[in-house]
Amino acid sequence: MKFLLVIGLVALLFVLLYRRLLPYLRIVRNFLNTIRHFQQQISANQAGKPKAGQQAEKLVRCETCGTWVPIGRALASGSRGIFFCSQVCQRGREVKRRSAS
Repeated sequence: MKFLLVIGLVALLFVLLYRRLLPYLRIVRNFLNTIRHFQQQISANQAGKPKAGQQAEKLVRCETCGTWVPIGRALASGSRGIFFCSQVCQRGREVKRRSAS
């Protein structure tokens, strides 16, 4: 019987101690999550930077909507130096050109 009483008192002590420390544990958890978030942002930014000896890609402007697109992803229209961000913009430009004629 004494044994159960001691176990109950120890459990009660742990519950009271946990309730008392809970706000501090939440602060520590939030702090650690913030640090993880910043580490992920830093690693994502470093991954996006060009490596040593690697050139940044030139940006070109879409003739239809004006969006800036890396030249590697842009769609070129012949040798006139006209670029589009997508096939939708390229078709839209062709439709406008046909209706203007």
